[in-house]
Amino acid sequence: MTNYIGRELSKGRTRAQIASNISKSAAFMTQHAVLLALPEPIGLAFNKGGGNLMPAPMLSVRWDCQPPV
Repeated sequence: MTNYIGRELSKGRTRAQIASNISKSAAFMTQHAVLLALPEPIGLAFNKGGGNLMPAPMLSVRWDCQPPV
């Protein structure tokens, strides 16, 4: 789903347009679109584990505040 959203966004479609086309909420779109901007290690971990989207944005914010040395 995230790949589809990424392709549609790259075509210039808005999140609202994509959400309407796939009958999903704005929250669903935000949760999936944020996955496109994750730091690579977090994205890899998410892809490996799959499942819950909720920790990914929180980990991303933490990563931005204190990247590894």
